Amino acid sequence: GPPPAEHFPALCDYGLAQLRSGPVLVNRTARGELQVFDNLIFHLATTPALEMRRITAAELRRAFTGAGFSELRFYTEDYPAFGILQLESWSLPVAARKQPLTFDRGLRAELMSHFGALREEIRKRDRENSELLELAEQRAVWAKGLDEELEAARQRIVELESDLATRTAWAQSLERELEQCRSWGAGLAREVESRTVWAQGLERQLQERTAWATHSEALVKRLEGDFGALRATLWNRLGRLLRVVR
Repeated sequence: GPPPAEHFPALCDYGLAQLRSGPVLVNRTARGELQVFDNLIFHLATTPALEMRRITAAELRRAFTGAGFSELRFYTEDYPAFGILQLESWSLPVAARKQPLTFDRGLRAELMSHFGALREEIRKRDRENSELLELAEQRAVWAKGLDEELEAARQRIVELESDLATRTAWAQSLERELEQCRSWGAGLAREVESRTVWAQGLERQLQERTAWATHSEALVKRLEGDFGALRATLWNRLGRLLRVVR
């Protein structure tokens, strides 16, 4: 691999700045010198991390050996049980020991203590899991009941919508019938008004005919009187004439 390198050997007072061309690292050294670094390397994780230095496995071995560690192992293989999944060829887990591992009485006692604590933790987790499982079953029953209620509510909504559509059609039909009744009533009112005018005309004609009949009756009576008088006069004259002739 590439040789070890310290990217920013004189870091003192520094920070990142975002330019249009990309991020830069601005540093003021202990002597007051201002430095600007671009072409930065970031390693992506939950939050991007700036690469500050590059070191080789040989350098790490020399550093651990200088610190008194006699055994050093780089774990390049995956071990999912401990959450070790190698996604790249760097950032590898390292195990180091200053002395060879021996199972003496103290280590065995410590391991047994850890084993007992781990077993108790497992039992505790089992109880918690049982409680969580029971709670999950209760929640599942509750959720099922809620789903059934929601389904019933949806069905009720469908029925109400259908009933509303039916009632809307019925109301529209009633509105049409009402409009027809209004139209028929308006026509009937016009016909009543026409019949009223016709009846008033008949009444005037009746009054005129009655007045004419009354006048005619009076005229007939007067003519009858005149005719009676004239007839009496004629008979008188005839009588006088007959007496003279004799």
